Amino acid sequence: MRAGEHRSVPWRNGGGRTREIAVRGAGTDFDWRLSLAEVERDGPFSVFEGHERIITVVRGAGMELTVDGQRHVVRPHEPFRFAGGSRTGCRLLAGPVVNLNVMSRDGAAVSVGVPAELGGGTVAVVVLDGEVSVGGERLGPFDVALLSEEPGTRVVAVSPNPVVAVVRLPSPPAA
Repeated sequence: MRAGEHRSVPWRNGGGRTREIAVRGAGTDFDWRLSLAEVERDGPFSVFEGHERIITVVRGAGMELTVDGQRHVVRPHEPFRFAGGSRTGCRLLAGPVVNLNVMSRDGAAVSVGVPAELGGGTVAVVVLDGEVSVGGERLGPFDVALLSEEPGTRVVAVSPNPVVAVVRLPSPPAA
């Protein structure tokens, strides 16, 4: 999925927009959603009751989140996990940021780095900086490879020192 093809959708609270990369489910009743949110000013986060959120700053200096009264500094490339139903406010540290936003009902995992090989399951590789090749496909900044049940897929650096986020998404429930 190329960066320019991500669908732009309004935030639930009307405070901005996000670029939706991939979603399983519909509307607010999704199992998981992966998006890039552009945060241009301080303010509240939307509430997503029943979901867990992982926010990773991928552009900009970072932000301070107040989650249910507790302050947390979120720095670039450091995933931060919190309950989607929490009252959450944001204060930008030094101007706008772009966040990789992962929300799921059953828990997802985010790591930042360039793995040599990916395991099975549903995995999204989001290029944050530089270029990589995933399964032979060349990807640049904010391009995404969404892989399902493909153990052994190789990730190869194309540019010097690329940065990628690897998101392990919950598998569909067994039938």
